[in-house]
Amino acid sequence: MNWNELFKYEENRWLAPAQLVLDSIELFKNAGVQNILDLGCGCGRNIIPYLKNGFTVSASDISEVAINAAKSYVLEVCNSDEVLFERCCMTQLLFKDSSFEAVVSISVINHGFKEDVLKAISEINRVLKVGGFLLLTVISKEHITFGSGQLVEKDTFITDKGIDAGIPHHFMDELTLENYMTQAGFHIEAMKKCGIKEIGGINNGHLCVLAKKMN
Repeated sequence: MNWNELFKYEENRWLAPAQLVLDSIELFKNAGVQNILDLGCGCGRNIIPYLKNGFTVSASDISEVAINAAKSYVLEVCNSDEVLFERCCMTQLLFKDSSFEAVVSISVINHGFKEDVLKAISEINRVLKVGGFLLLTVISKEHITFGSGQLVEKDTFITDKGIDAGIPHHFMDELTLENYMTQAGFHIEAMKKCGIKEIGGINNGHLCVLAKKMN
């Protein structure tokens, strides 16, 4: 399975925004955030609440199918064609340095090897302004699927089951994620364990982080 194949099917195009996104709106407003990047936007579910609350939104995804679906969804729901969409990998974002006051990435950057995760965090740092926010969720070692499938490197597995079969998943604990973030120049404002509403219901075993770019 690859991301284009996954998003071809309607049942994989979940559209309910993440609760973390809804909860972040007041924080971002109070902090004077204007420009937000939705990294790994999928079919646009988390773009809508930010647009409706007056933020300027850009979005990226590796899947052309997802990008096209997101464009249509945003146009349908918000009657807007002002979102800047870029089809690109999380390790090579097609945005200029210091473009955003906030980057939001929900259940995205753990889909890769450790090197991919580190490069993605570095790229997020690059496109954020100093003092900018990163709202991030990743899969943790407490997730029910940890240890399932083929071990391809430490804490990284490729499963042959589920909608993202064949895609590597890098699992993290709190200390590992904190190390990744601080090495990239972030200060963690808050971290907690959480469940993420995805296909099939609430998938527990995630880490949710709010961090700020320090340099």
